[in-house]
Amino acid sequence: MLRAIRRVVLAAIAPLVNTKSRIIRRLAFDAKQGRYAIAQGQEIYVVETSDKVIGRAVFQTSEFELWKVVGALEICRSAGHPIDLIVDVGANIGTVIIPAIKRGWVPNGIAIEPHPDNVRLLQANAALNGVQFRVVASAAGAASWQVFLRENALNS
Repeated sequence: MLRAIRRVVLAAIAPLVNTKSRIIRRLAFDAKQGRYAIAQGQEIYVVETSDKVIGRAVFQTSEFELWKVVGALEICRSAGHPIDLIVDVGANIGTVIIPAIKRGWVPNGIAIEPHPDNVRLLQANAALNGVQFRVVASAAGAASWQVFLRENALNS
């Protein structure tokens, strides 16, 4: 009986604990002194502490909007389309391609990322997670032209 009550109580407070944990992790991220932080979950990521969007989210939850990829893969598979390759355009630091390959969802990948700092982190994160894929350090588009990156102070 006590075990059943304990399970019910734990289930009821789990969302509060997760929220509290995220708040604490966000505060810890924002207080970081150095350029980089390590985010650990099913995958390991090096994130820039100046990145207050993707870097912060990955530090808090160990992923960034991965549910979108999971949904897209499920739609393709349910329609009978096998997926042998993922092409991650705007790969940032690898929060899509790394789990997709590491968790066995797809066997091969190509990551396209134009920002040199993100390319370095992407390659480091791939090595930390023991996955391999082709990295194209370039922007992607329908035609060939020179582009200039404008950096956002809050996001990489």
